Amino acid sequence: LANILKGAEDDFVNIYIPKFKINSELDGVSVLKELGVQKVFGNEADLSKISSLPLSISTINHSTAIETDEFGTEAASVNVVECLIGDSLEEPPSLVFDRPFLF
Repeated sequence: LANILKGAEDDFVNIYIPKFKINSELDGVSVLKELGVQKVFGNEADLSKISSLPLSISTINHSTAIETDEFGTEAASVNVVECLIGDSLEEPPSLVFDRPFLF
């Protein structure tokens, strides 16, 4: 490849590719656990250097999308990290407003 590029010159070209759309979702918790990261999940988590609350990470999701068509390319990506405070795996109490009220 290096030998081919030595004699190459810069020039403009037209490139034609088919339309496509790709979406991807990734569970970050399972990936990090496979890589050996364990101490930020569950009751054993120690995130005291970033918060005085007893935090642990419960969810990490990553979603990415890219779409290319005759009008151009659009791409988007989002990461979601959910933290729990203490033993908040229990269902929180419910507040049911089933009577008329003013706001």
